[in-house]
Amino acid sequence: MDYFFMNLYRTRWYAVLCLFCLIFIFSKRFRSLFYRQAGRLNACRKWKVSLLLFLITLAAGLLMIYPGKSWGGDYSQYYAQARALVTGTIPEWFRKNNFIIDNSCDGIGSDVYPWMWSIMLVPVYMIFHGFPVIVVKVYEVVLLACGSFFMLRIFMRRMTNARAFALSLFVTGSYQFLCNVNAADADIPGFFWSMAALCLADRYLYERKTSVSVSVEKIRRVLLLAAGTGAAAAAAMLTKTLCEGIILALAAYDILRVFRKRFFKSRNWWIQLVPYASFIICKEVCDTLLMKSGGTYKSYFTFSSGRFLMGVKQYFYSFQLPAC
Repeated sequence: MDYFFMNLYRTRWYAVLCLFCLIFIFSKRFRSLFYRQAGRLNACRKWKVSLLLFLITLAAGLLMIYPGKSWGGDYSQYYAQARALVTGTIPEWFRKNNFIIDNSCDGIGSDVYPWMWSIMLVPVYMIFHGFPVIVVKVYEVVLLACGSFFMLRIFMRRMTNARAFALSLFVTGSYQFLCNVNAADADIPGFFWSMAALCLADRYLYERKTSVSVSVEKIRRVLLLAAGTGAAAAAAMLTKTLCEGIILALAAYDILRVFRKRFFKSRNWWIQLVPYASFIICKEVCDTLLMKSGGTYKSYFTFSSGRFLMGVKQYFYSFQLPAC
């Protein structure tokens, strides 16, 4: 049933985009108007452009919401863990969950799912004494809009405001993101924490390269960015295990710097270890206070042409008409 609604709402959204593309191609006046608005975006302050993308993503996501939610799969596990956190019944929940897994078919899932999405759901349960579907979906829309904000900030450091805005809108305008708010699962929170980690890492690497040897104040700023990068990367991994690729990518970058003899070039080289220390501390604290989550996606890091083509196909599949 979810796919029926996804097709319905996806087509409604992309009908607008297709109409926009047709008008852009065949109307010279519209193109000139579009380019003028792009010029205005370039002249605007960055926070205004960021706010505009946030509001557009928020509005588009809210328009995609439909009432109801099919049950089963990862959805129920995350919410059961959140309820166990609030009620203090983690041992009882774990015992019951193990019974379900042991008496079900193979491949039903991990005994403990990553905790971050469950932790983020705790305020919802405490306020509403449950998980109202619409409230959780609105929550996910807000996280999606915040994630788009962080993504835009990354692009803005490399291109003009208009191009960064268009590229960010192209990504968040995909039905894979917009309609996924109806899944009310951990994917959108994973996107939020991933973009936050990448945004902090991007700023940290820039500041590390330009400010580490200048003053105590700038060293303190780099330290905060380094610690924030590690903490956000840990939060992303504690949301979706697949997001461990963020800290692995940063480690690969620093390993290459070691071989190029740039890692120890600065007298404050130890700052470069802070993101990993922050990541390990956050992960160990979570594993100590809560049960260690299981499951991994290491096979996802193996590149294959089939997986790449499948990703492209899934994105552009959004232009097809509903099958129902």
